[in-house]
Amino acid sequence: MASTRNPLSWLGKKLFGNLGKDAAEALFENFSSVDKGVRTGTDSGAGQLVSDYGSLPVIDPENLVGSTISSTQADLTAAAKNIGALDGLQFENTVPLRGGPFFPLQEAYYDEKIGWVTRGVDKAKELVSPEAGGKAGDFVVVSAMGDAAHASNVSVGKALTEATKAFAREAGKIDPKDLSYINETIREYGRKTKQPALKSLENFTSFDDPNVGQFISSLSFEARKAIANQLASTKLQNKGAPNLRRILDQTIEPSLSGQNVGDGLLLLKPRYGKDANGVIDPRKYGVLPHPDYNLGVQMDVVGRFENPIARTALFPDFFKDRGTLTNIDMLMREQYGRNLPLDFGVQDAAWNADRRSFDMSGFRQPITQEQAELMKELTGYNLALNPNTARLLQMGRTEGWSSTAMPVKKGGTSPAAIDKAIARNAGGVSLSPVDKKAVKKGDVEYFQLSGKTMEGRAVPQDVFFGIDKKPDYSWVDDFNGKPIVMGPNDRALTGVVANELATGGVSVPVILGKAIQEGVSVLDAFAVPSKKYPKGFLPRIYSDYGFKTVGKVPFSEDIFLSGHSQQQYDELLSYWRSTGWDESKGFPDVVVMKWTGDDSERAGAAKRILQADFEGFGARANVSPYEEAESLLEQGVQSTSGAGGVSGGDIGRGDTGSVPTSNAARLTNRARTNLGALDALTPMNRANLGIAEDR
Repeated sequence: MASTRNPLSWLGKKLFGNLGKDAAEALFENFSSVDKGVRTGTDSGAGQLVSDYGSLPVIDPENLVGSTISSTQADLTAAAKNIGALDGLQFENTVPLRGGPFFPLQEAYYDEKIGWVTRGVDKAKELVSPEAGGKAGDFVVVSAMGDAAHASNVSVGKALTEATKAFAREAGKIDPKDLSYINETIREYGRKTKQPALKSLENFTSFDDPNVGQFISSLSFEARKAIANQLASTKLQNKGAPNLRRILDQTIEPSLSGQNVGDGLLLLKPRYGKDANGVIDPRKYGVLPHPDYNLGVQMDVVGRFENPIARTALFPDFFKDRGTLTNIDMLMREQYGRNLPLDFGVQDAAWNADRRSFDMSGFRQPITQEQAELMKELTGYNLALNPNTARLLQMGRTEGWSSTAMPVKKGGTSPAAIDKAIARNAGGVSLSPVDKKAVKKGDVEYFQLSGKTMEGRAVPQDVFFGIDKKPDYSWVDDFNGKPIVMGPNDRALTGVVANELATGGVSVPVILGKAIQEGVSVLDAFAVPSKKYPKGFLPRIYSDYGFKTVGKVPFSEDIFLSGHSQQQYDELLSYWRSTGWDESKGFPDVVVMKWTGDDSERAGAAKRILQADFEGFGARANVSPYEEAESLLEQGVQSTSGAGGVSGGDIGRGDTGSVPTSNAARLTNRARTNLGALDALTPMNRANLGIAEDR
């Protein structure tokens, strides 16, 4: 039953007096506005979200003047979502996600004002106000953990276990010898552990045992978590256990991915209503318990800041006391130079040294008028421009790339890093594996987006592309029925992988600008038809950057299977379906596209393409968006699958097939919007996002 208590009745005279009547009433209006949003998400057992992040009421920091804030950390697990499949394989049991930051927005918890959950009374007291015997501030900021922090979440562990069961029962997904190794590793862990609660693992059966689900369900919480930890280990990941990063990408809250560690996301207000100190057992009130935590803390969701705020700006006194000079301090002291190398504040050595100390401190920050004004100044920019998006654009503009031509010890990238990125990518099965011999010879060079901190340390991003310096497209005819011939200076784009989440489509111009600058003149891609893109999404996008379709070959199942397993084929179809394709639309063609620009346009292309007023290359500069690709593909050119010299490893490669297709209809416009937002940032905005000035 929902609580009907008026917040005014429990706020307390002290805080009311500190805030003032107008500020207090404004915050109460935030409380009442939270659940006015449209219900969103699926029902994972606790109801839908009462509001999405963008619809939450915005907090005016000046209404907090006179109060104190403290912090609690949250991994970025999605709420109101279920995960029930991976690589097109259905789980035996769907896994519900209870959420990280959005946990208190799920209907069941929101109605009972269970704003947070924890394990143990001592931890719960950190979220209870001093008036009720706790250690929290007047308000509690929910701060972001890293994009991979939810690897330790019980729900993620369950998903990993369910995925392993699905992989084990699917012929060919895990090599039998590797499956035996995985099973024996878990048994061996049970035999060697000194923890009595984990000894039961020595009797583990096998992931392909029809009764393994019952066995796992009978285990203790600690034992189930130990299985997940073993599956997530490098040695079992290398033996074919389901890719952990893939599962993390599926279980993360998309709207919060890409935030810097420590960014303040939501503001909660402790209350003490049902129990004397506000700490309750959710089960007593008919609410599903969280799988990780047994106690609930009663809190109201106040709202969000205009944009997430860096922890160093929310809690400046803590870092000043420790002598940490943050980017924001530097700006305030007019010590910030415009010619500094790329400096990502969250990776700063001093900040890393302070992070754990802060997490353990329970620090309470008084909000002054000066700090409130600073918080407003820091966050006044387009909400869509999260730190990761800004970082990718900044790196692209400053040509922050490493390559396989550089030694790894000197900041270069490696074939192993590329293979790892392909394995993480949902469309990775559509890409050719890295040819290590060709890389070593220099015939193929891969590039990875990577910036530098002020200390010169690399900050690599999960964004890659390759250049094939000896491309062969003789397996496809041009529109005149002649094999496409490559010249000595032709360079092919290959192995495009963009795994960074929530980046608003900016990886496309970042990659293509650098690729064109480095001499790329040709590419191939799957033209996967969908209702929204009947001629295929990728040809349409690439045409926007000066590429013109010069030939196409129908996809061949037989040819694909000559170089891949049946399971890989099924994964490919599953990936295409996720983009809106189905068999009724016919199988996609592989289209070959050549760049129409002039070589004189290549110089400086990486920077020029990342200008908000960029108008295109070559013929695209004078053609309306997508017109060229649409026209060429609609010609209905005859099949060339019977051309001589066709080999199994070529047709169906679609080597640029893993470019993200989410929000595809407005990808180009979104990229330009983000570029405009980046250009409009003030130095203070940049400091909050953790990026440096343009050089």
